[in-house]
Amino acid sequence: MQLSITNNNLLAALERVRVQHPIRRGEKVETSKTIVDEVRDLLERTELNKLNKLSFQFDLIKLLACVEIVANDRDGDIADKAATVASLRPRDAMLIKGWFKLVSFYPNLLLEKLLKHLIENLGFSALENHEKVSKHIPHWFLADKLSSGILRDYNLRSNSATLDQYMSEHLFSTQDGLYSTVWFELLTKGTRSDLIRQVSRRILVEMHNRQKASERIEIGQHYLNTLNNLDEWHENILKYILAKWGKPNSPHETQKKESRFWSLVHQSAKDEFRRWLMLEEVETFFEGERADFWRHYVNSKFIRDVNNILGGEGFMLDFGHFGVIEFKNVGNAAYIYPREIFRKFWSSAEFWTNSPSHFKELSKTVRSKRMSGWDGRILHHAGWEYTSKDRINTLMAEK
Repeated sequence: MQLSITNNNLLAALERVRVQHPIRRGEKVETSKTIVDEVRDLLERTELNKLNKLSFQFDLIKLLACVEIVANDRDGDIADKAATVASLRPRDAMLIKGWFKLVSFYPNLLLEKLLKHLIENLGFSALENHEKVSKHIPHWFLADKLSSGILRDYNLRSNSATLDQYMSEHLFSTQDGLYSTVWFELLTKGTRSDLIRQVSRRILVEMHNRQKASERIEIGQHYLNTLNNLDEWHENILKYILAKWGKPNSPHETQKKESRFWSLVHQSAKDEFRRWLMLEEVETFFEGERADFWRHYVNSKFIRDVNNILGGEGFMLDFGHFGVIEFKNVGNAAYIYPREIFRKFWSSAEFWTNSPSHFKELSKTVRSKRMSGWDGRILHHAGWEYTSKDRINTLMAEK
């Protein structure tokens, strides 16, 4: 015979425990829309000086709803009240929920402030023991901003790893708002070392993904200014910048207004960018030994500007106090003119598309006392580059 004993006092005590502690240890806590709406309504109707009392009427689910409101609203009176209530009743579950919300919806200044307050009261143990949170999290919160702390830790620890490798190692998803913000911070505030470790096509993806033109501009400007050297720039990024914002002004365009992109690019970076453009022009126009010859002077930064003329049949190279006009067909000699004559040809070149003969005035070519008998032309006979190099170098020395 089975005995059945009922203790009414014990059952009543168990029921009170269930009501007061609805969440069991380790159980995943969900906050429904209904609960969030209820909490939002309570917060809206509660005066500031009564929030302390309200906070002690909330169970864990309603406290978690406060964290949800802070994450979703970001700012405003209701969000401020929710943050106040949550800060008065720190719980590990709130800390964990706040962390994942912050990672997803970053930046969120109010939620980040709340999370720091919860950490001050609870410590990092709940987060460090979570399987989806990196053990590096205490280091990240040493900085004023979480994104800056992550970037600083990346600088200190990642050696040659890319930012993507670092973020993946520390359990972030590419869909996270924090992931995107750290990338933006690297591309607008990162060091030379930060930038050269990244894959160029990945930088381009980040530039493409920015919805604001001002952010794309800031990334491009920082890239050029920080690396500031053609040898460290990537050509695909330079081509993107050229397509988006055009060229910086040349020495011949002092009166021309530059695009807003170039207004905050350092002059040294502009000069390097123009050197890349000139090298592209030389490679396109010349072949073989002539390309090698003029590339040397562009790379040595002796040539200030180049100009493709005559519909692609002529080419001008500006050395400053003299200039050279070459022609597509190798049988034509190159004419070298003193500064004043060369500038006149330059200024009229865009209007003259007929015959190369317009640019061939032997009586006006450059003359040098140190090279008597030379008529100021380069004749492309066998071995021309050796004698021409001596003559060009002599002209440069007579500046």
